[in-house]
Amino acid sequence: MYEATSEEADSPSDIDHARQPTIALFDSGVGGLTVLAAIAQRRPWARYYYIADQAHVPYGHRPLQEIRGFAEGLTAHAFEQGADHVIMACNVSSATYEAEAQRLYGAQRVMGMVRLGAQAATAVTQTGRIGIFATQGTVNSEAYPKALYHQGHRAAVQVACPDFVPLIEAGNLTSADTERAVRAALVPIRREHIDTVILGCTHYPFLVPLIRTLAPEIQLIDPAQAVAEDLAGRIVGSGHRHISTENTQFRLVTTGNLDHFRQQITQLYPWMVSQAETIYVPAETTSLRLKPF
Repeated sequence: MYEATSEEADSPSDIDHARQPTIALFDSGVGGLTVLAAIAQRRPWARYYYIADQAHVPYGHRPLQEIRGFAEGLTAHAFEQGADHVIMACNVSSATYEAEAQRLYGAQRVMGMVRLGAQAATAVTQTGRIGIFATQGTVNSEAYPKALYHQGHRAAVQVACPDFVPLIEAGNLTSADTERAVRAALVPIRREHIDTVILGCTHYPFLVPLIRTLAPEIQLIDPAQAVAEDLAGRIVGSGHRHISTENTQFRLVTTGNLDHFRQQITQLYPWMVSQAETIYVPAETTSLRLKPF
């Protein structure tokens, strides 16, 4: 485990294009690992810095201004660690802070989930009727209906799924309680004849097998796939060269319980464990500097 240090990290604007790109992602918990996995499958030669803000999980019920504050601190922390690109692997963080972060750090260096998720859904829907499974915070932000509206789709049905994140964080991906929660979420989707559902929280892809079993007729959109494809183009455009996969590095950070975090990673992505360094960072300081990669 690395110890905290007062050394200055690389400046966010000082990118060395001859080295592996450092890609930072953050979420309230393990949901953003779905985004990390999608990106790593396409770009296995990068260095990855993932922050799970589990001291504050779940975000969904919190005031949007509070979530914006978390996103602001985590984004600044990621760039302080020398990140070349920061992915807001959290839909409600994207909804509340992506635009401001892009203004501060550059639109090519900060990415969120909502716009690309909406684009992916509009590309595949056959009826134009799109649904969104999301946390209450993302629903309240109206981010997805606005993004879909700008793309010419007005028939958007949002379904708040407050039980999904706690169930997933607890490792209950196929339990009876989880099945009941998914069945309840599908009721308004079927009632409104929705043919395509955006998984508007990065935790939700862990429930894809269950959702597909219960509703095989519905197309599911995981924005992580669109984000991974878009990021690949940005990295190529930035001039980073391809480096051997042997140099891939994962640094996975939690603001919560480190042992529990390791257990979650082992359950969800066992292939990642052998390549990962897991670290605890106190939630009260997002300006903590770790030894650089």
